[in-house]
Amino acid sequence: MFDMHYAMANTVIEEPLIYPILIPTKNRPEGKSFKLLQDLPCHKYIIVEPQDFEKYIHLNEDYRVIKMPENNMGLPYARNFLKKFAEKKYDWWWQIDDDISGFFETKNRKNVKISPDKALYEAQQLFKKLPVAIGSLEYQQFAWSQTKDFKLNSYADCVVCFNTKRTKPYSYDNNQQLKQDRDMVLQVLSDGQFTMRTSTISFGAPTMGTNKGGLQSVYRAEKEKTSVENLIKKWGKNIVTMQIKDQAQGKRYDAKINWKRFKVNINV
Repeated sequence: MFDMHYAMANTVIEEPLIYPILIPTKNRPEGKSFKLLQDLPCHKYIIVEPQDFEKYIHLNEDYRVIKMPENNMGLPYARNFLKKFAEKKYDWWWQIDDDISGFFETKNRKNVKISPDKALYEAQQLFKKLPVAIGSLEYQQFAWSQTKDFKLNSYADCVVCFNTKRTKPYSYDNNQQLKQDRDMVLQVLSDGQFTMRTSTISFGAPTMGTNKGGLQSVYRAEKEKTSVENLIKKWGKNIVTMQIKDQAQGKRYDAKINWKRFKVNINV
């Protein structure tokens, strides 16, 4: 594997090895992603609300901190802001959550920790195999048992790669304070486009709603149920159904997507 950090000093690189990274964040200036990704040789941006700008100044050495126009407009607003920002500058770009703790590669049914540059670069190479609109990495807890390199037309969460040309017509739904990722993917798939998720390259992150800052208050308010109901209303029960999970902290409402509606059989 090519050591991304560093090609020979006299090598001329005509295009970035790692696509630009944009991180939307709220009241989490010590998010794990910032340290994890700080040394990557690519353009890196942190997207914050005006009220939080000063909290993130210490990250200016490794990132460009971008201030949005307004406060407390919700995550869809932030993601639409950064999407429009990225589309003006880049053909491909990463949108990464602020609480990613590490990256892994599945080998012999075990997750082996790998560097961020290796994870993102190898994922990008997979995304090039098809005209992919959105690519993503797998959750660490699901990756250990995977045998294939990737899966088509399914969810894309937390560590997500966008092709500007193929995703420009879509935007995050401001009515979805949660589950925006699933809605975005459904927009893409309903237009007959592809998404790809790496099966053996994965990321680690806290359980949703347990990490301080970010959307913690939204999860605590149990607005997940409303978000799932909104998805069902928008896409229909033949595509989205309510899934109720009993957890130690109480009931968890999730959206079960009928991905088979968008199943494709392609050998690459």
